[in-house]
Amino acid sequence: MKRDDELSKLLKRILFEESELLAEWIREIGEEIENRRKLGAKILSQIKEDKERIYPELYKIPWEAGYKPSADERKSNLEHELLDLHKEERLQKWRLWRNTVDLKRELRKLLLEYKRSSRMNRLAGDEDED
Repeated sequence: MKRDDELSKLLKRILFEESELLAEWIREIGEEIENRRKLGAKILSQIKEDKERIYPELYKIPWEAGYKPSADERKSNLEHELLDLHKEERLQKWRLWRNTVDLKRELRKLLLEYKRSSRMNRLAGDEDED
């Protein structure tokens, strides 16, 4: 009987520790999702600022008749930079989405595991009442 009590206590402790660990991981993943969201928003904001800096520069280039190699080159460089920023913006949005999906998938797995562990804890607690 004493050995059964010791094993029961050990099992309860292990199940409790497992639940605590899973709960901590769940909190960490939730925080990581929020951190990624904030980082993504910050990066997208920086890209927007860069684009807002380029547009006025692009419109300052004289459009009068006649060929000006320096103006055409400047215009071409700004347009290229703008295209690069649009590509970077799309890539950043995709990465943020992908990272969030992966983290949420992991979060769902941990939540299921946590529910299982909680049920085991309740069952182990009910055995004491018998």
